[in-house]
Amino acid sequence: MNEFFTLTTSLSAYSKWILIRLILDKTIEGKLSKADLIKLGCPHNKFKKVVDELLKINAILVHNVEHIKKGRPSNSYIFVYDKYTEMNKLLSSEMLAQIEGEDFRVPVKIVWCFFCLNKDEFGFVENLSVPVIAKACKLKNVEVKTAIAQLVASNKIQQLITGCTFKKNGLFTHEENLPITKRASAYALSIPNYDTVDELKATPLNFNF
Repeated sequence: MNEFFTLTTSLSAYSKWILIRLILDKTIEGKLSKADLIKLGCPHNKFKKVVDELLKINAILVHNVEHIKKGRPSNSYIFVYDKYTEMNKLLSSEMLAQIEGEDFRVPVKIVWCFFCLNKDEFGFVENLSVPVIAKACKLKNVEVKTAIAQLVASNKIQQLITGCTFKKNGLFTHEENLPITKRASAYALSIPNYDTVDELKATPLNFNF
């Protein structure tokens, strides 16, 4: 599994999404206000939780802003996350723009990012079951299933194999000795890992089976 999801196991799906946006947004400089984080996709009702979680892993620092007017001063934040990830190689800002252009909720976007960060060189994601994806994304199983259905419907991914549980069959007793009793689903991303938008548009990836 990609190291981003192993480094951020404590974060909610919303915090993971904001952290991804912060890592990939090359225009971020200086201090971040509440409005900046909201613009990046942090829902108003999740703001406090997202900030608290990002503070706990030292992804952001609080910068107190002094006001001439009386009243409680508002905080701004400095983005200082320096954990090494290969995110810029696997999930470009152009690929992120693809999902940002859709009317998806955060759970769908974070599942999309999970697929992008865990695909192989051919765009396939294999051997990762719904419960594994849900745990990594900090979502419920039903939220992951809904996200996958929406990504398939919008042609962002193709579900090539549906996961299932193998049952013992009395006619084939050798199956009782098989260590694997479950098969995870397999997926294919509808876009390859190209570096530029022009290449992305010029060379579609087609799968024929």
